[in-house]
Amino acid sequence: MIITLKILYIMMDTQHFTCDKCGLCCSHLHLFGDAYKFLDRGDDICKYFNVETKLCTIYKERPIICNIEKGYHVFFRNIPYDEYIKQNQQACKMLKKYTNEI
Repeated sequence: MIITLKILYIMMDTQHFTCDKCGLCCSHLHLFGDAYKFLDRGDDICKYFNVETKLCTIYKERPIICNIEKGYHVFFRNIPYDEYIKQNQQACKMLKKYTNEI
């Protein structure tokens, strides 16, 4: 078990999701299902999202579902970490395409 955890931590150190802070995921909550409804301020935008700066106003204390790294351990441990990162990167690209940001 200890070896497995060490391998996971090594893998996590080399494989990260890089956010470019475009804010699209924070301003299109309906695309992510009911799990994000509690964040909606009523116009499909997260109540903690600053539209001007495109940054989260509670970034260090943001919900686990908004944190790629922590969210993996709570919700997605059933898939390999590298696959999880790839899926998040792909979702980001699809969101940019959906909103014509590419």
